[in-house]
Amino acid sequence: MKNSFFTTIRDIFLFGALILLIREAFDRTKSFVSEHKKSLVHELDQNFIDQLYTTQRHLHTLEQQELKQKDVLLVAELKNKLALIEEKYKKNSPALALLGPIGATAIVTKEAQLEERLSKLVNRISALLHEINQTIEPFTSKQILSEAIESNKAALKKLVA
Repeated sequence: MKNSFFTTIRDIFLFGALILLIREAFDRTKSFVSEHKKSLVHELDQNFIDQLYTTQRHLHTLEQQELKQKDVLLVAELKNKLALIEEKYKKNSPALALLGPIGATAIVTKEAQLEERLSKLVNRISALLHEINQTIEPFTSKQILSEAIESNKAALKKLVA
């Protein structure tokens, strides 16, 4: 009787752990599918998506600040451009899958162009932050996207503080 009681408790515990693991796998799969629902041709780069979302948060933070009218219009324009970049990145034509290597090359080329556009957009945000913060040193655009995003993060902290 003692043996069966502890066996039952162990089985219930293991069953609960199994349910939690299955639930976690289901949640991750659901998140993955929702991100890729318009782009079933290829897997999206999570790093690039994170950079897009970080840039969106930067623009949202800028939008909440008291800015000049021309800066408000610039932020709105940058938000629209960022939304277009995100839409183009997440959506691919299913016909590209049928093209094999040519389709894969087209996707890679498109991703490189979108990364370049995002880099230019992030550098425009950097220039705007440089102008708003009125820093003494001259503005220089960053070549590496992650460095530019980190630079914007530091400038936004300075602006908000």
